[in-house]
Amino acid sequence: MNLRKITRSAVVAGATTALAAGVLVGLTSTTATAATGTANYNCTNGFTTDVLPLTLSATADLTAFPPFATGFQVPEDIVGVEIGIDLSPEVVAGLKAQGINSVGATSAGMSFPFGSSAAALKGFNVPSAQLPATGGYSMKTTTANEQFALPEPGTLELLMPTSFSLTNVIPIPLDCTVAGTQGVVTTYTVVPQNAAVTGKAPKAVKKGQAFSVVASVVGDNKPATGKVSLKAGSKKVGTGTLKNGKATIKLAKGIKKTTTFTVVYAGDTSTNGASSAPFKVTVKK
Repeated sequence: MNLRKITRSAVVAGATTALAAGVLVGLTSTTATAATGTANYNCTNGFTTDVLPLTLSATADLTAFPPFATGFQVPEDIVGVEIGIDLSPEVVAGLKAQGINSVGATSAGMSFPFGSSAAALKGFNVPSAQLPATGGYSMKTTTANEQFALPEPGTLELLMPTSFSLTNVIPIPLDCTVAGTQGVVTTYTVVPQNAAVTGKAPKAVKKGQAFSVVASVVGDNKPATGKVSLKAGSKKVGTGTLKNGKATIKLAKGIKKTTTFTVVYAGDTSTNGASSAPFKVTVKK
């Protein structure tokens, strides 16, 4: 098959193949407040330098979802996705002129960049079907998301794929790479995670005896990093840096009297600050 001829026919006719995807549309949401992103792609079949231009459009409505925290594992299948491939009458005519009378579309999955992560979709398959004698041709299917972790906090852009592959579309495989501006589908706010802070110390020590407090910080979804402080009342008496969620703070001079302590976590770029419950170290008489 001569991809160059099909490409030339499509360009002369001023037509492209449009793939419309309802990306990250909640199972209970509507498209009333949906946003749409588009991007142009250059697609090749790996056997020729000919390029077939495609335009991918993605529509998403994330208004049904509250702001989830960084590191949250979005379960698979929680987000319904509708994908449509629309072939213009000019493209259909060009395909038929090359002896291609049926088309389908299969994808192993598309990945939409999202902050430092990506929202991955499951694959889809539209069985090959006969092209109409005249007019355009539309293919539609539904799929859903793969499990993925939410990235760093912020109001983040869900971008169109950098690249994707299609098979069975004309009916040769196509590898498509974004050409020009990578469109924004929509934005979504990811919030910092919360953390639980605890402090562990001896229940009793001798007056002036050195001892240590082990501070632990456990993030809701991912490990917390950064520093912790140990306070005796309102006075800071030590600091430590978390390693694997823990820090050991040594009080080399001990304490003179029974004291109530609190571990204070300053937070990091992904985690809100927090404090432990007060705990008491008693001085033995």
